Amino acid sequence: MEKYTPADYTAETQDQRALVQELKQEPEIREVFSAMHIPAAELDRHPYRLKRWLDRKKLCRGCTSLKNCRQAQRGFVEEPVYDGVLSMELTPCRWLQEKQQKEAHAVHFLVNDLPGNLRTAGFADLKTDKESRAYLQALQKAITAFMDRRSLYIYGNMGTGKTMIAACAVNDAARKGMKTAFVSMPRLSERITASLRTGEYQTEVQRLCYADFAVFDDIGAENVTDRYRAVLLSILDTRMQDGRMTWFKSNEDFASLKNHYILSMNQADIGDAERVLERIRAIGEPLELIGRDRRNLYSTGKGDFK
Repeated sequence: MEKYTPADYTAETQDQRALVQELKQEPEIREVFSAMHIPAAELDRHPYRLKRWLDRKKLCRGCTSLKNCRQAQRGFVEEPVYDGVLSMELTPCRWLQEKQQKEAHAVHFLVNDLPGNLRTAGFADLKTDKESRAYLQALQKAITAFMDRRSLYIYGNMGTGKTMIAACAVNDAARKGMKTAFVSMPRLSERITASLRTGEYQTEVQRLCYADFAVFDDIGAENVTDRYRAVLLSILDTRMQDGRMTWFKSNEDFASLKNHYILSMNQADIGDAERVLERIRAIGEPLELIGRDRRNLYSTGKGDFK
């Protein structure tokens, strides 16, 4: 094992003294010591701790977004704390705080399958200057339905903006304190199948039944099993009886959605498939989105508009 000699201790002490003198010239060190009333002696006691803090703080200079963060733990920076003892604690940076504020409404989600890049979307953020008259009319109908708490069946080709409109609605509802759910129907089908033996999916089913506002995303794209059909029917029955606002989003119109459910069933189950479709038609007022693919019109990322 290597041993320190008196010369080593002397060199280390000299290096520490030199570091202390260097840190005394740093404006950020002087500023934090003055603002927090930290005794000057703490600089002599903890020069290496303060040098590490200063080096990490410099990594934030010129940062313009959380995406460009250079810290070891994205969005977190060390800040001095003095309560008689100088220490450091991790705190969220301004960009992470901004993100947390924008996503604060997420606590009201009972089920949240929203894509990450749509979790802060809201109607106020939509860009409409390049949109067609037909799209603007459909958007206004959706906003009016949302304000009136009416249910919708939103359908149309891929890229026409259905997911964005549904995401704006469910986020804005959560911002109002409503218990909300945004569920991907293909994922729900997978989760039901994966937990058939344990019955864990029942908790999610209860949440989908009683959410104040629920969006059923990509209905018609899921794998339809006997269990899934029965679960969906029970959810729709409960929501219809309670008059809870429910939006469906699909690439299929009612006719092609019916074909999807019927073709997924045995001949004996066609009646059950039609009962599911009857509930959907009874609940959701149809709203078609037509027009060009909007996914290339905006910079929010591939897949925003579906």
